[in-house]
Amino acid sequence: MNPKFILYSNVAMRKILFFTLLLISQFAQSQVIDDFSDGDFLINPVWTSSNNNADFIVLNNKLRSNSSQPSHSFSISTPNELALNTKWEFWVNLQFNTSGSNYVDVYLISDQADLKSNLINGYFVRIGHTNDEMSLYKRSGLSSTNLKLIDGVNGITNLSNATLKIRVIRSKDGLFTLERDLSGNNNSYFLEGSSLDLDFTKSDYFGIFIQQSTASFFQKHFFDDFIIESLISDNNPPELISAASLDSNTLEITFNEAMDSLEVLNKVNYSLENYDGQIAFIQTTSDPTKFKIKLTNTLNTGNYILKSTNMKDKSGNIIQDKNTATFTYKKLYKAKFADIIINEIFADPTPQIDLPSVEFIELFNKTDEDISL
Repeated sequence: MNPKFILYSNVAMRKILFFTLLLISQFAQSQVIDDFSDGDFLINPVWTSSNNNADFIVLNNKLRSNSSQPSHSFSISTPNELALNTKWEFWVNLQFNTSGSNYVDVYLISDQADLKSNLINGYFVRIGHTNDEMSLYKRSGLSSTNLKLIDGVNGITNLSNATLKIRVIRSKDGLFTLERDLSGNNNSYFLEGSSLDLDFTKSDYFGIFIQQSTASFFQKHFFDDFIIESLISDNNPPELISAASLDSNTLEITFNEAMDSLEVLNKVNYSLENYDGQIAFIQTTSDPTKFKIKLTNTLNTGNYILKSTNMKDKSGNIIQDKNTATFTYKKLYKAKFADIIINEIFADPTPQIDLPSVEFIELFNKTDEDISL
């Protein structure tokens, strides 16, 4: 065996091992996944909390607040570099009614590990506060600079025990979408809103800031199932794949992927050929690929072409110009006297001869129209 070859092979293996470890390290830094099933928050990933890590504990595989100090704020954070083309998802259980003195700020992006710092640049989801809502904020230094980007529905945390699954998606172009599921089980996400902001495109930390008042709020904040990961790169434009009439004034349209609701809800981005009315407004549904279009005038029997333009998917890809879908609508016919007649009466099925052993009548539609019974 050639000793030189052995030496070369060892060096080559070291290089391969080095680059493999480097790639693993970069991949580990590029995402955060923690369900606390290991029973602590000190490793994999490493979280650092206020009060020398005494303000939080892991209880029953969930992160729980542990501060017993009244009129106090405390925090916990972990390194995170993802800021664009990113999804943040986490579970929250607050076992109290939120208020202006009892709320949680979840920092998606922060340039500071200590979330009690006076100067922080980043974005956070506020859960609770005076309106008992879940909203997205931008912070540019002092807390007095807090700017609400997405104003959530009021009252959702005005409960003695509120459980939420929260999901935030930010596209490569900086578009935030904020969603929540009040069941906490990923059953049905509700879209709180969307907002475009590109002031901060880099991140150092992700974390939780808690403000609490009296003893009745101590140790009642629970968190779990943190997932921060890059979105799968999507460079394909969305497509309008179908349109159908639900009734004479309502259409349901379907895209091939989830859409950015800002432009898809803008009625000027649609046109309907062979229609003598206008599009009144567009509504979202529980399915982010489906939307309802309300019309000002009723449809008449005929074939229609719906055109869509200037709208984006959640990755920022713009739909091809004049993406179209066709559908047919048949106006409901109002039956007149004698349009339907009794054509046959079979009143005595006995004895049974080539017919079912039941009584029946046969109805006959004399018109060329569909008539609903």
